[in-house]
Amino acid sequence: MLKGKIVLVVLICFVVTLSFPSVTFAALPAYVPDKGVYDIRKSWAFSAFIWNESGFTAWYPEAYEHEFRVNNEGFAQYDGYWSSNLPQAYLDLEDNQGQGHDEFVIGSDDAEGIRTNTEYSMYIDLKDQNPSVTSASFILEAERCQDVPGQSYNIPLEYYTITSSTAPDDGTWGGGLPDSLQQDSQIQCIQENDLHMQSSERLEKITVFFKKPLTVLETEQFILNHQINPLAINFKATNNDLVGGFNYNKDVHRSLQDVKEKLKLDLFLTESLITNNQLRERSALEKVKALQQKMLNMLEKESIAISALVLENTQEMASKLKQDPNVSFEEPKE
Repeated sequence: MLKGKIVLVVLICFVVTLSFPSVTFAALPAYVPDKGVYDIRKSWAFSAFIWNESGFTAWYPEAYEHEFRVNNEGFAQYDGYWSSNLPQAYLDLEDNQGQGHDEFVIGSDDAEGIRTNTEYSMYIDLKDQNPSVTSASFILEAERCQDVPGQSYNIPLEYYTITSSTAPDDGTWGGGLPDSLQQDSQIQCIQENDLHMQSSERLEKITVFFKKPLTVLETEQFILNHQINPLAINFKATNNDLVGGFNYNKDVHRSLQDVKEKLKLDLFLTESLITNNQLRERSALEKVKALQQKMLNMLEKESIAISALVLENTQEMASKLKQDPNVSFEEPKE
């Protein structure tokens, strides 16, 4: 994946140098959000962003990824919760050991469905991995991918570094965003017309999507009936304006409680940071707070529908689920 990225960037830079040697500033590529805010620290990776003009084609299946690459694997690690309102959002992690960096990524499998002048956000819950590592260099990157029909992976096509700095850090690009979070309840983030399984070769996991999303109680019963132990659970808000996922811990209600407690702690931290008058950028943290509060309210009211289970990709798991009429091993349709 990285090899393909590097070769592509070198080629692009070479062409630009030959054709436009005097250019010192270039507009953002169309697939890069025109403006946004970000905040990356040991407790979370957050960004909110807007496209002024459409950056993806309607005739070519594309995916988009919004990525924090932290160049020290001891800085932070995933702590079991993510959310986004990107169309068909997904979590893509590279929480490496011995590679020297971590990648915290939220992607959209339906980049063509991204709307202009609509505020999108991504939030990945993190925790301290090594207390001795107090800071780390990072890049915030936008990546355009080919969404391969019928396959469970996306092919990187090109990428752009929005900013590079040292975490913890927060800031803006393109002038930043308005203070309030925009909401678009018509965004369709989860495919409901198709139940399928999607595998990840990198993580050796399978995501089982439900044709009809389940309630929390129905999900508990599904897990009990099949005697499975999910790694994580994916959900969508009942008003369709947010999707996300959280780690599974013994049962769904306990897992939800873990997330709510963590969100309360993160919300308290955010409020404390906002009161610090020495912060360069308060707009990013205000948006972090708004999204944290929105997520907490949603989970406390259980106004969610369970859309998928993330499972280990094993033959035992397959044998337990293949007889269920609500489960299919077919790849996603085009």
